[in-house]
Amino acid sequence: FAAALAGDHAALLRKVEADGLAGYGACAIGPLPDFDPGAALAGDRDHRFVAAPDWGGQVFQTGPLARRWTETAALRERFGSGLLAHLQARLDELETLVPAMRRLAQGLEHDGGVLVPEGGGTGLGVVEAARGRLYHRIEIERGRIARYQILAPTEWNFHPRGPLAEGLKGADPGPARLLVAALDPCVACEVATHA
Repeated sequence: FAAALAGDHAALLRKVEADGLAGYGACAIGPLPDFDPGAALAGDRDHRFVAAPDWGGQVFQTGPLARRWTETAALRERFGSGLLAHLQARLDELETLVPAMRRLAQGLEHDGGVLVPEGGGTGLGVVEAARGRLYHRIEIERGRIARYQILAPTEWNFHPRGPLAEGLKGADPGPARLLVAALDPCVACEVATHA
């Protein structure tokens, strides 16, 4: 798979494959389906759902691999959903990102819209960010923000039953930093092993 590519990206993928790390961190966790977490977030007064989300009792992964699940089918069939699949999906997205941003930016204009409406209401924003699907939920009462919640991709991918935890079960901890970087926690982190 990596042999057909050129440049630094190909070198990285070839090294991962040559070092026997292609399947490192593979697990059976599938991509996050489209769903509306509005009700789960509204009822999440103790922040347990945001801290460790699941949908129907199941944990999912989100991010480049989840978005490119179909395109990586042959790669995942050969190596599983491990390091090589995560890196390939991320690199594929990087190659298409700049042209896509140029297309989206054409014709953009500032509309001078109101940021916080008068009165009250609830809103839910969903975006596929670089690290995965990101949800922001807001409740407005009497023109003021009464409650604001964020369900970030990190909560899925670094969930206690998520792709990082499942992928590292029984694995050599040495290359764990690579898997953490591929999943991208968006915060500084350190990998430590405990006996």
